[in-house]
Amino acid sequence: MGNIAWSIFFCSSLLILLSFLLLQ
Repeated sequence: MGNIAWSIFFCSSLLILLSFLLLQ
């Protein structure tokens, strides 16, 4: 369970970072 939650958090943070870089 913990690994799944961590991977979801990691993927969402990567998506946020990618969208932030694209919006600049």
